[in-house]
Amino acid sequence: MRFDFVRRFLQIIILIFICFIGIGIGFIFIFKCDVTVDAVGIIQPQDLTIVRAERPGIICEIFVKEGEFVKKGQLLIKLDNSEALYTLRKLEKELSIANLSFTIAKSTLERTISLYELSSSVYKNLISIKEDTTANSIYEIAVKHAEELACKKRIEQIQDEIKTVQDNLIKTEIHSPVDGMVLTGELNQLKGKYVGVGEDILVLATTELWVVKAIIPEKHISKIKIGDVAKVMLEAYPEYGTFTGYVEEIPILPLTRDGIPVYSTTIKLKSVDLNSYKYGLRAKVKIIMKRGRIVSIIIDKLHKARGQVDKSSLHF
Repeated sequence: MRFDFVRRFLQIIILIFICFIGIGIGFIFIFKCDVTVDAVGIIQPQDLTIVRAERPGIICEIFVKEGEFVKKGQLLIKLDNSEALYTLRKLEKELSIANLSFTIAKSTLERTISLYELSSSVYKNLISIKEDTTANSIYEIAVKHAEELACKKRIEQIQDEIKTVQDNLIKTEIHSPVDGMVLTGELNQLKGKYVGVGEDILVLATTELWVVKAIIPEKHISKIKIGDVAKVMLEAYPEYGTFTGYVEEIPILPLTRDGIPVYSTTIKLKSVDLNSYKYGLRAKVKIIMKRGRIVSIIIDKLHKARGQVDKSSLHF
């Protein structure tokens, strides 16, 4: 009786074991999984705009802060314009004087021409006197005309100088060239700093498109290609789940990290609203090299394992 019980118990155990084997075999023949390359990286906006100074000066006012969203044309920073304003006021006074001088010179020329015409009429019968008077009058007209031209040229010169100063005044106000988010931190420390022409002041980012710069070890770079699907999770926001993207760019030349060659690969994210996130967040990346039935992947791995170790991981 006891022997029958043990025999039945063993039969049940064997049956269960066979069932598990059958289920396992069915599982690897039916279900699919992904072969991935795992990496880490940082998330950043795809399009960055560097705002530079168009003229030298000292930063006197800052109207934005890190993380603030700005509109195209919005005032960001103002440079000291006191010197330019002083020069403008001085030139405006010089222009007023030059205009007055021009008016006087023009009036004098017109009066000289009128006197010449009058004298020509009076002395038309006195040939000798007329010749002397004509010579003197023509000389005076030429001198007055030269004075008028000189005044006019000075006016044009001052007007050009005023336009240059006004252009420089406009450039003391630095406006946003795009809609975007301010990425530069500690902007208040820039107040009072002197900047030269073309010097970087701050960085703006358009937040519609985001990418991940994933660090891929050299031994895995040959396993991925442009267009491979990637799964991305932000370590700081695990509650938001996984974002989908694809490999957009694989650099030709590697970087060196701790003496190891690595490739900073660009993963472009699809349809992601990350306006509330920060530039430079750390991300976990899984680049899907292949998707297939488990049995096929196992067979492929067994073939590739001859004489080498493949550390790619399986993820269901």
